[in-house]
Amino acid sequence: MLSQEDYNFLRTQSYSYGDLFLLCYSVDNMDSFINIREMWLPEVRKCKDKAKFLMVGLKQDLRSDPETIDRLNISKKIFVSHGDAENMAQKLGIPHIECSSKEQENFDHIRNLIVELGKMSDTSESDSHLQECSIISVIKRVLCCNEY
Repeated sequence: MLSQEDYNFLRTQSYSYGDLFLLCYSVDNMDSFINIREMWLPEVRKCKDKAKFLMVGLKQDLRSDPETIDRLNISKKIFVSHGDAENMAQKLGIPHIECSSKEQENFDHIRNLIVELGKMSDTSESDSHLQECSIISVIKRVLCCNEY
């Protein structure tokens, strides 16, 4: 079994294989949102300074879900607002989009943004086929992993 240190090491080592990273947060979890700025973005940039990023808000449909609204009210927590996410993304200089796997919202837009960001990657001509395969692999994972 891996320790937390082992997991941290393996995670940071895997960053060298990516050129484009999706920084995801759940709209009903403020900690996941804050961790983008405080943890994930600095960690990836430290390992891969020329990486491209897309900030993705997940579960946007929960903003109108009565059970989730009640749960957050009881625990005195709040949703991540779309405006706060847009502001943070603008300050960080990365694009932002929200989606809902339950409602199948914005997946085409996410795919298009991934492709556009992938085209802006700093890979050589000889790596273009590998880059294209990597983008397709990411898109497949994003579009296929849409269970709640």
